[in-house]
Amino acid sequence: MLETELNSGLSTKPHFRSVVTFLDGDARFAERLGTAIEIARAEDAHLTVLTIRYDQSIPPYAYVDAVGASMKEALESAREEAEARAVRAEDTISGAGIRGEVIRCVTPHRDIEREVANVARFADLAIVAPPYGDDALGTAPAILDGVLYDSDTSALVVPDDVKSLEAGTVLVAWDGSRQALKAVKGALPLLRRADKVEICIFDAKRDVPGEAIAAMLTRYDVKVETAALPKPSGSISAAIAQRAQKIGAGLVVMGAYGHSRFRESVIGGVTRETLHNVKMPLLLSH
Repeated sequence: MLETELNSGLSTKPHFRSVVTFLDGDARFAERLGTAIEIARAEDAHLTVLTIRYDQSIPPYAYVDAVGASMKEALESAREEAEARAVRAEDTISGAGIRGEVIRCVTPHRDIEREVANVARFADLAIVAPPYGDDALGTAPAILDGVLYDSDTSALVVPDDVKSLEAGTVLVAWDGSRQALKAVKGALPLLRRADKVEICIFDAKRDVPGEAIAAMLTRYDVKVETAALPKPSGSISAAIAQRAQKIGAGLVVMGAYGHSRFRESVIGGVTRETLHNVKMPLLLSH
């Protein structure tokens, strides 16, 4: 059996077999679900939708304290809203003719990250909303953190105005880090389908070789090029965006949060700045 698979080339053709996305009341969820369906159909993957409804007023002791009755009413209302969202998602998946399921989740806000991780950890790819911006919901940062920090799964951040993943050209922001390598490996099914993948290295005077990652990708039949660029005068995040626009990239692949979560939140970093200004789909791994 193994010899047959090797001879047929199956061992060099990675696929997403399980994709997950999250419905948390985002008004633009329909577009994001459309992207998830598009990827699941192309990969013949199973799609899971986790519907999240949270209420910060629901404590774990809701049934034993003096206001237990009102807490119970709030919980029932949340469950009804989650169910309505779930039914809509199920109808969409059924209409798309793909394999999938919808999981209902009603939880206090503080547990969103854990609930997301419990589902995302069994997927190959998680499709999420941008965590920052005027239209971002309060759940969005927790969802992204649950994927990146606690599930070991790559996150595809899809901006609100993107209705379809046009990844004919892909920019890989390469710095030689473990996170960047993990992002590349997590993006392999998308990289294999791309017409062009550019390994972009800023400040090439540093010891950040691109030959090894380019050689690895060619073994997967990825059409790869390398670009060694000088250290930008401004931020790395802005330089990545400018380079992506210049080559017409429809997807950026990069490692996420090389520093600790605390340091990133306090002083910022390339990942955080990129997420604040995301204009195209962004595949991240931590």
